[in-house]
Amino acid sequence: LVSLCRMNSMKYIYLATGVIAILLLTALTIGHLDATYQTVRHSVDSITESESAWSLASPNKKQFHILLKNHWKVSPLFSNLEDVFYPFRQWKDHIGHALKYSGRYDELNSQLTGLVKVEKQTKVRALRAHFLAERRNFRDPALNNDFLNKDAQWRAILTNIIQRKVDLINGSYNNQWLGMMVLGTVFLVMFFLTNIRDAIVVMLGVALALLMGSFYRVVEFGVPFHWFLIAWLILLGNSRGMSSPSLIKYISFSIPLLVATSSTIGLVVGVIAMQLIWCYPRCKRALYFLFWIHPFGAWYVLQKERKVRPLLLIWGLAFSIIMGLKLVGGYLLLTAPIAYLGQLGIILNAVILMMVSACLLDDNKEASHRSKLIIMGVAMGCIVLIKELLGTPLFGWGFSFLWNPIIQWGSIFGICICLIKHRRLKSSDDPVV
Repeated sequence: LVSLCRMNSMKYIYLATGVIAILLLTALTIGHLDATYQTVRHSVDSITESESAWSLASPNKKQFHILLKNHWKVSPLFSNLEDVFYPFRQWKDHIGHALKYSGRYDELNSQLTGLVKVEKQTKVRALRAHFLAERRNFRDPALNNDFLNKDAQWRAILTNIIQRKVDLINGSYNNQWLGMMVLGTVFLVMFFLTNIRDAIVVMLGVALALLMGSFYRVVEFGVPFHWFLIAWLILLGNSRGMSSPSLIKYISFSIPLLVATSSTIGLVVGVIAMQLIWCYPRCKRALYFLFWIHPFGAWYVLQKERKVRPLLLIWGLAFSIIMGLKLVGGYLLLTAPIAYLGQLGIILNAVILMMVSACLLDDNKEASHRSKLIIMGVAMGCIVLIKELLGTPLFGWGFSFLWNPIIQWGSIFGICICLIKHRRLKSSDDPVV
């Protein structure tokens, strides 16, 4: 028995090691392929070294840091990843604009030209104020405050320019082929898992859900697109679960390791939430309405609750949360790229993933195995330590544009399998003659 426990623990050690290696390899690959990131990063490192003795950073140094922080918004690599996983854009006037749109944006271009001129003038004033403060070794409070005020004005204009340039870049797009490839992939996966009839039903449901979920009113209220897919499949299919227990155990063990790359605060809060779920298992059902707003959580809820009336109650509570956030000026759409949600949205996304993983581990009796939890904790600590030592945002960007959308689309396939008549399950229910 002891040997068997050791063998099972070794599997999780290998799994944790493999996940860490993949995360490192992915970050290094992204950094190598993105030449723009390498240039900006080199500039940041060079100017940081040259200004290490200054107590107040120069505008040039702050500009490089701003460019590094907002690099993902203008990077062709991350833009391509975003198009692959999120090909359907927000549309308003015509449903075809969800995949293709081209605008002139004359007014925006005119405003941008004026802002660029103002930015140059304010930066010159900020550089001069920094030079005067540096001549006094930053010991004159009046000169320091003058520089800080002018620097704040310049940075506000620079940030506005970057955002407007991003709006122009994203304002014209043609994702028709990518949209067809996404729907084709959905069809092929479901065809191999089920049959051609169910594959067509799922593909149509995903297309309809994506189109409705990208309508600007739906986006404004933060309604996730997988709710439309669930409604479609509930109307046309039977709620029958099919899952591999071993696969679920490995997924629920790996997801917290991926979350460790996105938000350290979210990881800490998520670990606390995991402990509370394991200490009070009865609270899992009370969290269904929160899980429902994320595809991974919705898949878990559908695995546990298949009756229509409780699902409608869960939907109502989740919808109330979204509407409440809308009324107080908040925004929550966890099926959108989480890099756009701000720090609070990233933290909430991380916590929900951690809590769902905790429920899965508890259901599969993995939470009672202390050795496996220790392996998970050590692996998460190693990932956070590596991320902090390297000081690179590539891990967080990798989670936002690669790992999180993979989790979301994997959950979408899980939802589809939960809510359709599976051919093998259907045949197994037939009486034996």
